[in-house]
Amino acid sequence: MLGVLISALFIYAAVLGYLLPYFLADRRSHPNATAIFFLTVLFGWTGLGWAIALLWAVSARSKARTQGALPALPLRTDSPAS
Repeated sequence: MLGVLISALFIYAAVLGYLLPYFLADRRSHPNATAIFFLTVLFGWTGLGWAIALLWAVSARSKARTQGALPALPLRTDSPAS
């Protein structure tokens, strides 16, 4: 019985690890989270596909991070008196 529980926990952890790029992208509100999910599911088994999905999930800036940014200050249009 204990062996079945350990096996179930191992399978659960393996699935979570396999889908880690998607979970990171979803947590960061990545605009391409759906594409990252499909890349992970379809090509994650190669190892290279999983690594690409992980890099894509953590390297691209999300919309949520840029929406709260302060606007740039406008440049002065009048020249100082000489």
